Amino acid sequence: MVRLETNLSSQLANQELERLIQVEAKKLRPADRAPKKRSCLSCFNCLIVLIVSIGILLSLAAFLVAKTGLIFVPIFSDMFYRVPKPLHVVSPAELKSVSWEDKLQQSWDGHSAGVKISLTEGELNQILQEGLMQMETENSNLKVKHAQISIDTSGIEIFSQLEKPREIYLIVDLLPTLQNDKWQLVLKEVRMGDLAVPKIFTSFFTKTLLEKINAIWEDVPLTIENLSLRPGKIIIEGQVIQY
Repeated sequence: MVRLETNLSSQLANQELERLIQVEAKKLRPADRAPKKRSCLSCFNCLIVLIVSIGILLSLAAFLVAKTGLIFVPIFSDMFYRVPKPLHVVSPAELKSVSWEDKLQQSWDGHSAGVKISLTEGELNQILQEGLMQMETENSNLKVKHAQISIDTSGIEIFSQLEKPREIYLIVDLLPTLQNDKWQLVLKEVRMGDLAVPKIFTSFFTKTLLEKINAIWEDVPLTIENLSLRPGKIIIEGQVIQY
């Protein structure tokens, strides 16, 4: 009799334990949980984050536009824009026409093939002005108020102030390279106002201008072997191939 009561009690205890386990399992099911209500404070915080993010993006855009000088941006232009200045000013009196015949006669002794030629800022600026005049004739949407080339040991700079298509300063940094025994100027960096910009943004100006400047080497009877930059001039060394 005692054994029967013990078995019965054990069965009841097991059933009660299983019931309690099922109850607790239901409480732990995600589907049975009551959905949490999003508080007004949480929505307000999200709104604040969104407003701050938009404010940061707008401030960044205003900063970049102000740095270019394209338009005046209140506060930002006063804080971040500085009117660009050239490496140094080249006087218009220094402009000189380039004659390769004269340069070869001055630099070549007529016997040895080796020759060293100096190309000055004034001569390059004369080429620049002639190229700009031709570009303005070909493109009525382009008007250059001022432009000059200056040279130092780090590279060559074209400093220009455009009136059309927009009033803006455009500064082009160039490096001379040797390609197929000819000297070519290649783009190093382009700055619009006070901001470095991708080269493609100014290709309407730089591509044509470089083509015109580089064209001066096409008929020069010289195989260039070395070139070096000095303040105000370029030293070109090579071999005369015909004269």
